Amino acid sequence: MAAAPELDIRQLDDYITVFDIPFSRFGILPIGNRSTAVKLKDNKVLVVVSSPCDEPTKAKLAELGQVSYLIAPDLEHTMRISDFHRTYPEAKCIGPAGVAEKKPDIRWEGVMGEGGESKVYGFEDEIKLQFLPGHVNKELAVLHIPSRTLIQADLIFNLPCTEQYAKAFTDGRAFWPLSMFQSKAVAGHPFIPSMTSKDKVAMARDVAVINGWDFDRMIPCHGNVIPTGAKEIWLKASSFLNKK
Repeated sequence: MAAAPELDIRQLDDYITVFDIPFSRFGILPIGNRSTAVKLKDNKVLVVVSSPCDEPTKAKLAELGQVSYLIAPDLEHTMRISDFHRTYPEAKCIGPAGVAEKKPDIRWEGVMGEGGESKVYGFEDEIKLQFLPGHVNKELAVLHIPSRTLIQADLIFNLPCTEQYAKAFTDGRAFWPLSMFQSKAVAGHPFIPSMTSKDKVAMARDVAVINGWDFDRMIPCHGNVIPTGAKEIWLKASSFLNKK
């Protein structure tokens, strides 16, 4: 696959590398896109897949180590997983319920909600996964324990997505309605994430698990990285689930 000229690769620390690209919903709403690579012990690398598997991405992943796990973070973020699977056929692929039907070309090691949550993958002392079937896209949240980082796809946006448009001709600043999805605005207006919760009872159950996780940074697929204070933002944004 040819390189995306607007790809911006950033290594945030010894563990986390993000692969940022511009992306506009419906071709007009800039929300950005990113994959996130996590360097694990024993030279293994886990990738939460969303952006293209292009040559610069592959070169950076080779520098980080051996790609051993590929995560599809929800049913909407599956467009690139087949390319990654073809490039790294030995990597264990993990995704949410329904992903095997959507991507039958992939040999899925674990499908959450269909038995995958009870499997041992080998990263349990570094990675936690939480499946949220109550979300409209069937989210699969990822916690990297050593760096205290929550990685998620569509649970919380953090717009404008200026980081993901850093190498683009435009700056990725969404027009005014999307300003509602900024992290501070979401914290003050929990009805925004509630719009994507199709089963609030199930969401409350699974969000309670994430509430118990220890994280300070959040990496969304859409919008800027929240480098610190993310746990407080998360708790406020999901507070609607506590209301009777």
